[in-house]
Amino acid sequence: MSDLKDALDQIKTRFDRSKWEGDAFDQISDLERSQADVPRLVAAVEAVLKEHRKVPLYGHEDDCTNTDEEHREEHIQSDDDAGEFYCHELVEDWTCGECADMQDAASLAGPPEWPCPTVRALTNELTGEDDE
Repeated sequence: MSDLKDALDQIKTRFDRSKWEGDAFDQISDLERSQADVPRLVAAVEAVLKEHRKVPLYGHEDDCTNTDEEHREEHIQSDDDAGEFYCHELVEDWTCGECADMQDAASLAGPPEWPCPTVRALTNELTGEDDE
């Protein structure tokens, strides 16, 4: 984790130095390094978003109105953890796949909301908007 913090601190320092009034050659060098940071920062955000992905929460098989046998064979599947059956065409809500995986199975809080706090924080920082 300290490697990540060190890398971010170096990027911040380069960015701050690029705003200084001073030697033009030093500024150009810092700006070039700051530009080189952009692809790494984008890749880091994409890596986080790959883990914190939007996944469907399927409705229970009892709520599925399609009783066709072919439909049931193709779309009704078991949740191995709970032994319940769900219809994969009946999307009731969305959750964060990573947060749901990390959530304690005994939790009574229900599935994590979408977007999760991680995705909201990234979105707010990248858009400059607050979701509240």
